[in-house]
Amino acid sequence: ALHREIRLLVGVAAPNSFCLRGGAVLWRGRALVVLGPEGAGTSTLLGRLVGAGAQPLAYGAYQNYAMD
Repeated sequence: ALHREIRLLVGVAAPNSFCLRGGAVLWRGRALVVLGPEGAGTSTLLGRLVGAGAQPLAYGAYQNYAMD
């Protein structure tokens, strides 16, 4: 609920921007970024990768990008 509120406020304050949601792990010497909407299973996939030996880099990350 809080994340949804934050996304809404950012969208109102910065209408010419977009937000990416996801996380990243270090897998076999490479960064693997997993992006998807809430409920898509990104956290589940990242958790299973960590369980298989990946190193966590970021979970539940939200990044707002400006569009020109």
